[in-house]
Amino acid sequence: MRAGELRSRLVVESPQRISDGAGGAVTSWLETATIWANVAPTSASEQRSAEQRAEKVTHRITLRYRNDINATMRFVGNGRIFNIEAIINEAERDQWLVCLCAEGITA
Repeated sequence: MRAGELRSRLVVESPQRISDGAGGAVTSWLETATIWANVAPTSASEQRSAEQRAEKVTHRITLRYRNDINATMRFVGNGRIFNIEAIINEAERDQWLVCLCAEGITA
């Protein structure tokens, strides 16, 4: 992938549990970073093979390598939410991360 293909501006959010004052907690999302990424819908064949790993992988999001991204986080951009299902360090060279994501809201 070339850097020029990173055309989508996304916000990386991480979950934070906050006390609700009644003995419970609610999950709030904290903005962690803003990145450039390539967002691509998965093909039907990718979706079929991805079903073994995750139920509804809908997009591949590729970004420059970062060591602070994990599967509890999500990406937000253009009014859309992409929940990270799996992360691949492409070719294990610390250049690109490929995140398999499911679009939609989850708690």
